[in-house]
Order: sequence, then structure tokens, then C-alpha cells
Amino acid sequence: MKKTLPYFEPVVKSTQATDSPDLYFGSFDLFEEGKYVEAIRMVLDSNNPDISEQFGNEDGTEYHIPHGSVIINISITPDGMLNAEVPFMRVPKENAVAMLRAVASLNTGRLMLARFYLEDEMLSVRWSCPLSEAHPSTFDWQINNMCRVADDFDDEFVANFGAERLCEPIVTRYDENTIDRLYDAIQSIGRITLEAVADFTKERRFGIAWNALMSSFCQIDYVANPQGNLKDELNDAIRDLNNDEHTPESVLVKKASGALEKILAKSKEDIAVDLYETHMIESPKRRSTIANMQKNFKEIYRNLLDHYQGGDYSQAAVGLIRKIYEAYHYCDMDDSLNEFFVDLLKASADRPFEDAGRPLISGLDQFLAVRVESDEEDEATVEDDAEYEGCENTSCDVRHDDIKEELRQLQSRLTEALQEEDFAAYALYATRLQQCIMTHLLS
Repeated sequence: MKKTLPYFEPVVKSTQATDSPDLYFGSFDLFEEGKYVEAIRMVLDSNNPDISEQFGNEDGTEYHIPHGSVIINISITPDGMLNAEVPFMRVPKENAVAMLRAVASLNTGRLMLARFYLEDEMLSVRWSCPLSEAHPSTFDWQINNMCRVADDFDDEFVANFGAERLCEPIVTRYDENTIDRLYDAIQSIGRITLEAVADFTKERRFGIAWNALMSSFCQIDYVANPQGNLKDELNDAIRDLNNDEHTPESVLVKKASGALEKILAKSKEDIAVDLYETHMIESPKRRSTIANMQKNFKEIYRNLLDHYQGGDYSQAAVGLIRKIYEAYHYCDMDDSLNEFFVDLLKASADRPFEDAGRPLISGLDQFLAVRVESDEEDEATVEDDAEYEGCENTSCDVRHDDIKEELRQLQSRLTEALQEEDFAAYALYATRLQQCIMTHLLS
């Protein structure tokens, strides 16, 4: 590999977050006033504009909302009960025991208050609660937890157990020309990366090989925005590269190379199955801010600047490009930030490493020098995936539009603690979450 990867136009042009903190916290006020139905409607619209108008009835008591490849049905009964259900799978006669074991694991691991229920071979995720106890933060948390678990595992259950979906996904397929373009981009990214990794491995430069592979997976995600199995494969590969700090880089590189080869071996028809647009109740990614991005780029920029100034141009260029694509993988990039990073990616694409490094170093140097208001600096959140790790002592005294992100981080940690059966940590984060909610209600 003598130069950087080409830049490919993404199928999704805008990465701007669609959620509205104003509506989210406005629903808290409605709930405190006893306007429970109105609060439910507002918290749904806070996740994505016009959800209630598109997918709800006139009086706000019934919703049928698509999320990825699943649909969540929400209803409010005359006697004041809130019911949420995601129809999931018809359990096959063969592999039924193995599938139900996997379901039991999700019941005690990934799901929080909701649970899987089996009736007449039909499996669904359900949660019920008196409307007067369905605080907007709890409701928002629960429906997103239900949808994410079902959307994350439906393809796996179909592939591994031969299960049958109870609802057909509501999706918009891309046209033939778009499919061709995305497939060719995936093939180009993967082939060039594997050739580069082979060269780096021969030189025993496993660190830069790791960066190249991480960049490749994140760039494929950025360009194609895949769903279904392909999305799961990319997420698994990225997670495997990040999650085991005790495994030698050479082993991580070999495993990730195998995962990339598996993706490249897919036919265009197989890839096309996972290329489509779909509605999401809430994005799985985090909201970006200038302060947030500055915080996440600051350390690696300084480290890779030293590499560049020391003549190690390949490490600097590949590392910085990897960092940018990784940021897109974890964050919904504000439109102004998106424009800036796209300019950097285009200026550094398909160029010799030394030439590619110049616009990256210059652009990030200017970006990190931008002065952000001190209160926004203090409130910036840091991602808790890979290098985006959140701080342990997150303050509740933050700006209005950062509070929702804080609640999400605490909720995510609750889930992780439960999965790891770390009940001391679970109790700690549950207490923090409750304190955080009460602080904002009383502020």
C-alpha cells in the first residue's frame, strides 16, 4: 500500500441527529402535570420528528412504528395501562430448544423490564406499565431497548435457527445503480485494505494493519449504511478489534482480515439484501458537538503528529483517516462537522501518505484550535465505545441539550453491568440514573 484509500460518496448524505432535547424534556413537564397521553406523544416525537403524525392515531392512544426490520405496537387502554409489543419470530419446530435458550439469555441479559413471551409458537417482546408510572425517560428507555434487541437479533435468529418473521420489515430498497455503486465500493475498500494488511504484516507492523482494518470496516459502514446481517458483521468485527486489549495485535489483525474476506466473498445479490433505507425510532449513534469531537481527536492527533514529523507518514495518515471514519461509526455528525470532515477525507484520499497527511494535519490543527465556550467544553460527552470512553463521574449539572445523552450513557452502563452480572455496578448506576432524573425534574 503506497497511498491512502479512495473516497466513496456515502448513500446517506446528511448525518445530522434528528432527536429534539426540547421536546424530550417538555414531555417531563406534561407528565408532571398529569397529561400522560400528551407526554407519550411528545417523547415519541422527540426521538424523530412527526412519529405521532406518521404512525399514531388521532387521539394518541395507538402507534405502529417501524424500527429497522421490526415494528413496535404501542397502545394506551381506557383503564390507563400502557402496553408495548414487538412481534418477533415464529419458533421453528426444528431448533426450537436451541432458539429458546438464546431467547432466555436475552431475557436476562439484553432486555431490561421487557421480556420475550411465547404463545402458540409466536415469540414477541412485551412490556406493560400503568400510564401514571410511565415516566417519559422510562418509556423512552424501554421502547428503544425492546426495538434494539429485536432489530439486532432478528436476522441472526432467521439465519441460525430457521425462524420466520412475524412482520415483514418496512424498508425502501435502493435502485440497481445505487446497489452496483455500493457493491463496487465495498469490494474496492476491502481488496485494497487486505493487500495493504498483507504488506504491513510482512513488515510486522501490526499496529498500522490494525488501523487499516478498523478504517476499512468503518468506511464500509459510512459509505453503504448497511442493515441486517452485513451491519451485524461490521459491528462484530469492529467490536472484536476493540474489545480485547490483552490479545496480541497480530491475532486481532488475522481475525479481522478473515472477517473482511468473508464480507468480500458475498455475492452482489447477498449484499443487496442488506442495502436499504429504513425508519428508526431513535438513532443508535450519539449526538456530536464540536467540543465532543475536539476531546476525542486531541490525544490521537498529537500522537500521530509526532509520527508524521518523524517521517512515519503511513502511520499518521492511516491512523487519522481511521479516526475520522470511526467517529462517523459512533456519532450522528452535525451537518457543519460533517462538511468539515468530508473535506478532509476527500483532500487526503487516494494520495501518497506524505501528501495525504498534510491536509489532515493542517485541518485538524485548525479544528482543535477552535475556541469553544467554556460551559460547552465542560459539558461535552465522551463516547464509551473504543476510544470514546465516557467519564465515571458524569455531572448532572449540564446544558439542557446534553442531558438526554447523559441519561443514555447511564442506561447503557446499566445494561452492560447486568450482562456482566456485576450487580454492585448495576446498583451504582441505577442510583445515579435515578438521581440524574430527579435532579433534572427539580431543576
